[in-house]
Amino acid sequence: MKSDGLSHNLFRRISHSLFHKSQKSAWDFIDFTKMKDLRNNESNFGVILIATSVGIHGVAQVVNSLIGMRLYLQGADPVFLLCDAVLPACEAVTVDNVDKSNKNSIGCLSNTTCQKCQKDGESFHHPLPFPLYYYSDFVEEHDIEKAKKIASNLTLDQCFLYSRNNLDLGEQVRAGAFRFFGKATFDDEDPDFVTEIARHYLAAAIISARVTDRAIEDLKPTCIVAHHGIYVPHGVLGLVARQRGIHLVNWGPSYRNTTVIFSHGDTYHHTFLNEPVINWENRSLSKQDNKRLDEYLDQRRAGKGDWSWITPDRGENAIVAKHATLIKELGLKPGMPVFGMLTNVLWDAQLLYSNTIFPNMLEWLFTTLDFFICHPKSQLIVRIHPHEVKSGNRQPTGLEIAKRYPTLPDNIKIIDRESSFSTYALMDLCQAVFIYGTKTGVELAPFGIPVIVAGDAWIRGKGISIDISSKEYYLRLLNHLNEIAPLSPQQVERARRYAFHYFFRRMIPLQALDPEGGFPPKINITSLEDLAPGHDRGLDCICKGILEGSEFLYEPDS
Repeated sequence: MKSDGLSHNLFRRISHSLFHKSQKSAWDFIDFTKMKDLRNNESNFGVILIATSVGIHGVAQVVNSLIGMRLYLQGADPVFLLCDAVLPACEAVTVDNVDKSNKNSIGCLSNTTCQKCQKDGESFHHPLPFPLYYYSDFVEEHDIEKAKKIASNLTLDQCFLYSRNNLDLGEQVRAGAFRFFGKATFDDEDPDFVTEIARHYLAAAIISARVTDRAIEDLKPTCIVAHHGIYVPHGVLGLVARQRGIHLVNWGPSYRNTTVIFSHGDTYHHTFLNEPVINWENRSLSKQDNKRLDEYLDQRRAGKGDWSWITPDRGENAIVAKHATLIKELGLKPGMPVFGMLTNVLWDAQLLYSNTIFPNMLEWLFTTLDFFICHPKSQLIVRIHPHEVKSGNRQPTGLEIAKRYPTLPDNIKIIDRESSFSTYALMDLCQAVFIYGTKTGVELAPFGIPVIVAGDAWIRGKGISIDISSKEYYLRLLNHLNEIAPLSPQQVERARRYAFHYFFRRMIPLQALDPEGGFPPKINITSLEDLAPGHDRGLDCICKGILEGSEFLYEPDS
């Protein structure tokens, strides 16, 4: 950090406040004069570093600011961290907004994106009465140039496998490159361009690690709060925090409207796989719990009850037909067994998992299709993930299938991403359902449908699904599919307990978010008193976890 960093930061904060005074922020209407009166001065929880980093991320701005204010009222000292165009690449940049003329040198991939990102972050934070630090406060120009030089001479594989100071930065570089291209493979991309992009992300990862390390040295936080916990920079922040022994909290928006998921020590993509079953298996469901679960699962099937960004709008004519109608519509042969298959968005959250049996989802998909091609007396419905219709996806699974299989036999039905068929109605036809990493398995098992997990779906390891341990086991299972029976009543009850835990205890509701505010959400408070302990049970749960290390488990009203 620069020797005059703190005074430099104060000067810049004042100048930014003056510059952005005409810019609107969600916090402009709040009276902060009562802050000190509402604060619990009997507790001293130290500095909490809220590393929003990417200022263009609207949901992170809103949720992080609410948490910061609440932490302050509870006796902590929150400080915020934003990138100020220091990184040559990050999760905010994609192939659609990159300056391709820059591909031969590790400069900023998108000056326009960086400028908007920094402006949005500053405009949102300027009313908040907390220190706002920037990446440039914790890194020198020679550090940046050194990172670029290191990356500039490496191959693609070397970038993806890169480790520095015992930090496996390469995994985040790899995930970032997949996100950038909206693909999980680069076969039809210019290989030189792919390598240059990987070098950009590696340089950014090295810089992010340096920033985090120095921020920890100078600010001495007791906890670092970071959105998502994947990609550059948030994944790198987590790597450094864990190495330095700093309490890390990762979070992200979850399915249910105005709810969030928090995890200790790592991204929830990992922690959901390793969560102790004792957290939920012995918690019996009350009559009210069962009613809540049934109502929500029914809402999910109707495409309701979630954030507006979760489910693409299928319109009023989405096909949720009875079995007989669906069988006729799909051209299925009555009397022949039917199995389902649910894909993932290929590039999303492409981390390295310890349980990976197949090198990627496509290999699993093709292995399964090959089997059903050779076994025409069993039928397979492949439902392409509906989220593929969203922007940023440049590798549709349906096209990958078509490239490998110009024609498919009648016993295999491909339901493409744009289809208005209900995924749930389709899977209700099935004797069992294959999944790789989708969360939908959590929703199918409570209805007694056997779920076969070949990847790292969160239902794995819960004593509910059929978990594949090897490719050989998978191939043996395929040859005995007709022996798979519906889940027993005991298994269904266990699946329901986990589903309730997942949807209602791990997904923490925030009253401070406007339920009608859309996505990104809007703040739903009228004064700071609305954030005081006891006013928002979701914030109570989150802040207790951050400050005391308790589990991020929310208990709904009985």
